[in-house]
Amino acid sequence: MSDALNARWDGFLKSIKDRFDQIMQESKDGCAQLLADSDYDPIPMGNAWSAMERRAKELSTKVDETWRQQVEPKLEEAGAARPSIEEQSRKGDALRDWMELEIERTRIAIYCQCARDVAAMDARAESHPCKSCGAPLAVPHTFRVVNVPCAHCRTVNEYEPGTRTRYVEASCIHSLCQEAAWNEFVAMHQAERRFKDTRPPRALALIQSWEQAQIAYHRKYLTARLQYLPDQAPSFGKDLAGRMEHFYVYGVNSEVAWIDAGRPRAPFGA
Repeated sequence: MSDALNARWDGFLKSIKDRFDQIMQESKDGCAQLLADSDYDPIPMGNAWSAMERRAKELSTKVDETWRQQVEPKLEEAGAARPSIEEQSRKGDALRDWMELEIERTRIAIYCQCARDVAAMDARAESHPCKSCGAPLAVPHTFRVVNVPCAHCRTVNEYEPGTRTRYVEASCIHSLCQEAAWNEFVAMHQAERRFKDTRPPRALALIQSWEQAQIAYHRKYLTARLQYLPDQAPSFGKDLAGRMEHFYVYGVNSEVAWIDAGRPRAPFGA
């Protein structure tokens, strides 16, 4: 009986994953088309993504509800051993965790492509010759006014992004920085998951592992941001400290092992 229930659970999880994959692909295709159809206005695309994201998250909720309301009770009725039940529960948890990351990865991909498409549109629409010798400038992808040196005569030229690029700044910069720090983001997510999956009291080493992952992610994110917002360089240290302060106050402030150790904070510098 338990084997049959496990097989049905596996089939249900596969159907959820297949549907989830379909929604993510529809999101990529549909948002790209909306962006082109709206003359690269990010608002219609953003509205469409929000709707698709809700549909995807509903699937994750369905996995949890199906397990709690149907699968687990039936396994208990069938006399399945508790370790076997926990093993089946972890299958659902793993799928939900994967979907959470995949939703974020898809959102990042959609908005990064939007930023690059808009930047390419602006680059095609406007030429950027050196003001001194007329040679084409190697203009960076930026959302701020920057100085660009000419590779031929070394004259420093001021470059200002086009209207479209400035328009998508608020909606796309976060995604561009997350893309650059994706590996660190995943590591931070996994460290947080290990932390939350461990029952209190949690060991200091587990807390510090999550802390290090937080530092690595925020440092990589803020470093990537300088490429697009170079004027933020003076506030780098302050911004990093602010992000870590949120972690210390809302993440681990009440952890017994951290308190007993004197609330030690790893150095993260400027």
